[in-house]
Amino acid sequence: EVVGVMIIASDATEQVISKKQLEESQRKWKLLADTMPAIVWIGDADGDASFFNERWYEFTGLTEAESLGSGWTKILHPDDAPRCLEIWNDAHAKQAFYAVEARYRNKEGDYRWVIARGVPIREGDVLTWYGTTTDIHEHKQLELHLEDMVEKRTEELAAKNILLDNILK
Repeated sequence: EVVGVMIIASDATEQVISKKQLEESQRKWKLLADTMPAIVWIGDADGDASFFNERWYEFTGLTEAESLGSGWTKILHPDDAPRCLEIWNDAHAKQAFYAVEARYRNKEGDYRWVIARGVPIREGDVLTWYGTTTDIHEHKQLELHLEDMVEKRTEELAAKNILLDNILK
């Protein structure tokens, strides 16, 4: 025999609206990050990668599982890795912006010059790191070529100066 019925209800409208707004904000953020021509990444307070945009996966050919945490270090050129990690460790210790040029291995196995930049987001201590990695390979190749040309021309001029000095003596 039913003696009574009790109904309890609470208005969850605000929670549902907040959840939808958060989901929409996250969707927009991912869309923005994925349409950038640069690699976009997020790291936790310790610098372990927690997000890469689609450009990362297209460039490296790595999976998410291979990339997250410290997985990104496996694509560093062996000659650049110690310097990159030293710059990162210094920025991490100082909780400061950093930028470093290095060679990253792409999915074809070729190394391309990039510039990686990261900025700490703080509320007192660092909460997270946001960064980008931009392909600068053509620019760097031109820079190295011009440096080589200047070096060769300097050597030619030095040789001509020696010749001229010998003639004058």
